[in-house]
Amino acid sequence: MLLIFSGVIHIAVLVSCPSIYVPPRLTQQIPKVVLTEMILVIPFIWSVFLLFRYRTLEERVIGYLSLAVSLFWLAVGTSILGMMH
Repeated sequence: MLLIFSGVIHIAVLVSCPSIYVPPRLTQQIPKVVLTEMILVIPFIWSVFLLFRYRTLEERVIGYLSLAVSLFWLAVGTSILGMMH
């Protein structure tokens, strides 16, 4: 169940962030980038929660995998911010 919920969070981020696929036009960048960053932080918060809440090895592995994927999302978001300048 924990693995399914973590997967759903990451898939929802992939689907809900159009800025990942097509960067917004210059006139629309600031609001969309802020919204994208807020969406991309959700999996990171979930991953940190998993690491502090659950204690068994399987739960920790899911937490670390989720953290790795969420750090990838944050790196993608940072690259979008870098394209703005």
